[in-house]
Amino acid sequence: MQAALTGQGVALCRIPLIADHLAKQDLIELPPTERMETPLTYWLIVGQRPEVQAFCEWLVSQAAITAEAMGEKSIEKKK
Repeated sequence: MQAALTGQGVALCRIPLIADHLAKQDLIELPPTERMETPLTYWLIVGQRPEVQAFCEWLVSQAAITAEAMGEKSIEKKK
């Protein structure tokens, strides 16, 4: 996203994550005819270091908040 914000690239993001930038017109949204829905799944592999585990827990919590805001099904945690 940083590259897109500085005019050096494009961003592939979920709308809730960039809503503020869209509102300020820092980023320009593609027209609906150019968007792509995807059923792809994201996998997060967690290491053993406590700081890595803490970051991953935070990341999963943020993903759950985003999914809820978008009306999507909840995030599954597998061990």
